[in-house]
Order: sequence, then C-alpha cells, then structure tokens
Amino acid sequence: MADKKQSLCFGFLIIAVVVSSILLLALKAVHDPNIPFLTTDPRAEWIRYPLEPNTTIRKGNLINLTAVFRREYHVTGRLPQVLLYVRAFQRCRIWVNGRELIIYPPQRSNWKKVQVIDISKIIVTGRNRIQAAVENQSGPPALWLCTEGIDQEWTTDKSWLVSILNQPFVQAAIADDRLVHPIALKGGSATEYLIRKLPVLILFMILSIGIFRLFFFLQRLYQPKDFSLSKNPLLNPRSVLALSIAIWILLFLNNLYKVPLNLGFDVNGHIEYVNYILENLSIPRADHGWEMYQPPFFYLLSAGIFRIASSILPTETANYSMRLLPFASGIGQICLAYAASRMLFPKNSVRQMITIAISAILPMNIYMSHYISNESLSALLMGFSLILTIRILMQNSVTFLTFIFLGVSLGLSLLTKFTSFLFVPVILLVLLYQLACDTKHSPGEILKVLGGMLFVIFLLSGWFYMRNWVLFGNLLAGNWDTSITGYGWWQDPGFHTKQYFLSFGSVFKYPYFSGFYSFFDAIYSTLWGDGYYGGRPGFEERAPWNYDY
Repeated sequence: MADKKQSLCFGFLIIAVVVSSILLLALKAVHDPNIPFLTTDPRAEWIRYPLEPNTTIRKGNLINLTAVFRREYHVTGRLPQVLLYVRAFQRCRIWVNGRELIIYPPQRSNWKKVQVIDISKIIVTGRNRIQAAVENQSGPPALWLCTEGIDQEWTTDKSWLVSILNQPFVQAAIADDRLVHPIALKGGSATEYLIRKLPVLILFMILSIGIFRLFFFLQRLYQPKDFSLSKNPLLNPRSVLALSIAIWILLFLNNLYKVPLNLGFDVNGHIEYVNYILENLSIPRADHGWEMYQPPFFYLLSAGIFRIASSILPTETANYSMRLLPFASGIGQICLAYAASRMLFPKNSVRQMITIAISAILPMNIYMSHYISNESLSALLMGFSLILTIRILMQNSVTFLTFIFLGVSLGLSLLTKFTSFLFVPVILLVLLYQLACDTKHSPGEILKVLGGMLFVIFLLSGWFYMRNWVLFGNLLAGNWDTSITGYGWWQDPGFHTKQYFLSFGSVFKYPYFSGFYSFFDAIYSTLWGDGYYGGRPGFEERAPWNYDY
C-alpha cells in the first residue's frame, strides 16, 4: 500500500513539474522581449510585409529591416478624447497627419507592452493619414494598432499598405505563422500518396496476416500441448534484436553511397567541425564557424574514425566513415529499447519483441542515423542515462558505482549537445525524490551518491562550458548570438503566435514541411518521416527516400 501511495505521489510530482514548466515557459514567451512571440488581441491584427516563404536563413538587407505601414481613414464623428494603442515588433516611429508622435518603444521599454497615446489634438474631421515605420533587428517588422474614441475605429488589418527596401507599397499581410510551404505543395498530399500505394499496402497487410497465421498454425501442429509464443526458441526478444541489427546493417550498406554526403541538417557545418579538428588538432571556438559552437564529443570521435579510415582507404571513400558513428548510435538505441523492455516487462517477451520492433522501424531513428550529425549520439547517451535511472529506481539497493556510470553518461551527453541541459535536471529531480522517499538512505548517503555523480558530470563537460563563459561570457554560446557569428540572421517565420502551438492536422494533408504550419505538425512529420527532406531547401534536392510510403 505504501509503495502504491509513493508511486501515486511520484506521478503527481512529474505531472506538476511538466505543467508548471509549460506555464512558466508560456509566461516567459508572453512577457520576455527577447522571445519573438506575438500575443493576440481581438481589437486588431498583427500585420507585416508579405515576404515569400524561405527555408534558408535570412540575412543581409533583411537584417535591421524597416517596414513602412500606412493607411488613410475618414473621420465623421469622434469623442473629446481619442486614444491610440500601439505595439510594434520591435521599434517604431509613428506619424499622424504628418506629425511624428513618439519613438517607440522608449529606451528600456518592452515592445510587447501596449503604448497608449492621446491623439485628440491631431485628429481632424475628414481625411486622416497614419504612417508607421517599424524596424526589426532579427525578424520581420510587424505592427499592431487600434484606436478608441472615433466612429470608425482604426485597426491594423489587410487594408493597410506596407513597403520595405524602398519597394512599391503592397497590401499588408496578417502576421500568421501557420502556412503551407510551397515545397509542401510540390510534394503532393497524403491522400495522393495513399491512393498511389493502396494496392501495395493491402498486399503487405494480407501477407503479414498470412505469415502470422501460418506461424501459429505450424506451432500448434508440432507443439499442440505446450504451445507458447514466449518459449519459442526461434522467435524471442534476442532473435528479434539480432534480426533488427542485421537488417539495419544491410540497409546501411545499401544506402551508404545512395544517400549523398551533403544530405543532412547543417551537414556542411558538421563536416567543417571535424575537418577543423583534423587540421588544427584542437577544439574550435564558437565564433570559428556555423556549427563550431557545438560541444565537441561527437566531432572528436568522428575525427578519430576518419583518421583511421583515411589511413586505409582513399580520402573520398574515407569521408563516408563519418556516418559510422550516427549509424552505430541508431543501432545502440535499438539495444537500449531492448534493455528498457527487459526491465519494464521482465516476464513478457511479446512486449519486449514489440518494443524492439518499434524502435527498429521508427522512421526518425532510421533517417537521422544516415546523416552526419550529433543528434543520434546525443539520443543514445540520453537514452543510456534513462536506462540507468530506471535501474536505480527499480533496484532495492543503491550502489555508488551505478551513480558514477550515470554521471559519465550525463557528462558525455552534455559534451555532445546543448539539449541535454533540458534532460539532466529532470533526472536529478527524479533521483532526489526517490532517494528522499526511501527511508533506508541517510542524508549523508544521498549527498555522497548525488555529489559524486555531479562531480563526474562537471569533470567531463564542465570545462567546455566554463571555456565558453571565459571567452564569451555565456555558458551556452551559439550561432544565434550575433556577437559570435559576426552577423545577424533569422529564419521564417521569424516569430510565433499561440495558434502555432495550438494547431494540428496539416501533416495529414501535406506530410512534408508541415512544420511551417504548427509545432505539433512538425513533431509528427519528423517522427514518422523525414519531414524536412534531410535539410535540403528544395523539392528536387531532397533525400532519396521512398516518400510515397
């Protein structure tokens, strides 16, 4: 009974942490001026210049971009006091009837807060003209504006005109971050794919059912008394694992030269990082290149693998050796799934086999393991840390060595990718709660095991982050910081709204690049397929997968 109560409390704790984290993130997005999040208000729409969608980063003359918005209104009636409410993403100058009102926002002000201006003395009966020049350092300039006290309220909408870079004025667009990208239209709809491949899918289904039924028939025929799927010497978790690894190796060998080396997300930056280590025998600084801010563990291992391969093979062939580590990490994740299933379902081999099969055919694991990237290794290390955490939670005794191994795994994970920073606090919180609830462990013992683990984490990865702090004054120095890259940049849409995080469904119509429509479409399309064409910016350059399936 006590164990059930503890498990229930632990479940509520996890839910509370997740919910509170989401709420804190939402509050930060709404109020923090450093986050390009546009809050909606029914009184008016956010408007912007209608730039054509782009998959690559925007820089050059689209940095520190100024957009000029204008509109004419005819006033026939008004109250004694007329107020103008305005927000601008990010800085703004406003003129009404040729008279400049403010430089917005004032110094040290938050651009997300509504500014209220009394324009009673400027408004006239008849024609009035309002113009706003909005400047944005790292995104599309956007304007939100409305009035109070006029018979025909002034509100920003599609009726406004806008111009950038001294181009002719055009109709303004609503600042909507949900769009169907033109590349998605080229790829066709999910319905078209389904219709084209429906006969083959039906054939696969019939064959699968037939093989499954045949297997059971033969088992009952030759082992009618003690038939059990879990006791079959040929069909068991280890054989499914071995078969999955064999199929993966065949798939990798088949695709090794069919998938070009230049496919993958930021692949040129990853290769540049490896080449830097090989040429300089040192770890680059964050300001040495586009991907040079990344923690170095993956690149050090890749450089070592390439060095060995290049001593045996021609350089052009040895280049493909940089795919060995992501591929091995992908297989490692299948093995971790097997290990997790043995701990969670120790007496159910069927569930273990299903777990292995799902991890082996998961599209994200397959396509990411073909690309030169630190993503697969990072996932492997975080997965191994999760396995060790589950083991600690399930075992009756806590050994210091297990925590040291966990510290090594978490430390190397932090030395592989920044995203581990989101993972490590969760592990620490879970372990702290488990140890605190277990009365067998004294405070001194808890401090010893957790302190030892944290020391190992800092020993393995702390030096890299302290180096960033000394060089750039930031533990997480990255290419999003203009002081590091030396130039500004932004990527479409350049902002987000709550609709982007509350929408879902575009992926079922347009499976690829649906991440431009909503957050959950992005998650779904990349989990079940290469939703961004292997990081290529065009339909014709996409990775050579069987997209119809």
